[in-house]
Amino acid sequence: MSPWRWSGRPGRRFPRPFLSESPAEYHGAVQPDDDSRLRWLRERRLRPERDYSLGFVREMFKSRIERPFHQLQAVSEAWMRLVPEDLRACCRLEGLQRGVLRVRVEGSARLYTLDRLLKSGLEARLKDELRGIRLSRIVLRQGPLEPQDRPERRSAAHNDPS
Repeated sequence: MSPWRWSGRPGRRFPRPFLSESPAEYHGAVQPDDDSRLRWLRERRLRPERDYSLGFVREMFKSRIERPFHQLQAVSEAWMRLVPEDLRACCRLEGLQRGVLRVRVEGSARLYTLDRLLKSGLEARLKDELRGIRLSRIVLRQGPLEPQDRPERRSAAHNDPS
């Protein structure tokens, strides 16, 4: 007779060891030569515990906050060294994302001056100084340096009970 039999219940089709009716053989169903099978069963039945720690936050913090902050700090230091002081006063570095440095410039005349300066070699010098940082291009935008206050939302003003 085969040492395996199919479960008699409908829907359950997995091999089970054949056990004889005598209690002595029942308790000794797993023989010493079945160690590999026993190891296989233990590996399948014991699931690893879930990781409820916040270790993933450390990696996310490094990739999304710490590294871009250090890169922007290095870009800012190089910008302060290479850009003339009169132009630095009317510019603000807005951010560095995917190799694109965004710079806000106050006034169209200063925007034009800074654009000419970048195209005459300042952009290449910045890229040379920042070799470890990916800087593919610099985007200049005209606008106010200070963020403007937004007007209060209308719905908030109407919900005031007084």
